[in-house]
Amino acid sequence: MFYKEDEDGNLLDDISESKELDKEIISIVRANRFLYNKNEKLYSNTQMKRLAWTTIGENLSKKKTGVEVEHRFAQLRQRFVKERKKVIQSQGRSGAGASHQIYTPQWDLYNDLMFLADTIKHRK
Repeated sequence: MFYKEDEDGNLLDDISESKELDKEIISIVRANRFLYNKNEKLYSNTQMKRLAWTTIGENLSKKKTGVEVEHRFAQLRQRFVKERKKVIQSQGRSGAGASHQIYTPQWDLYNDLMFLADTIKHRK
């Protein structure tokens, strides 16, 4: 069985506990577009963003610091970007062979983070 520790060193015998916390973070961040969308006016307001991350951390079912929440969301976003890139690359270009297999992400949180798809620009 896989064991994971929380920030206090307590063993989490069930990964679902951390997954639920991730879902909670995703849900709150999704409602605050200025935390992830560069086109939002408040995106460049670092004080407002710092306050928002701190508030999110305080309001989670399992309290976290703003820095921890921001870092965790950055990790989730990064994983989403990698998975999304695999999907896009597997689709191929028009005119390519139709026998191409499209990548299907197995990551549980992929669909929860689909709201980020419009804000991500992939490099070529």
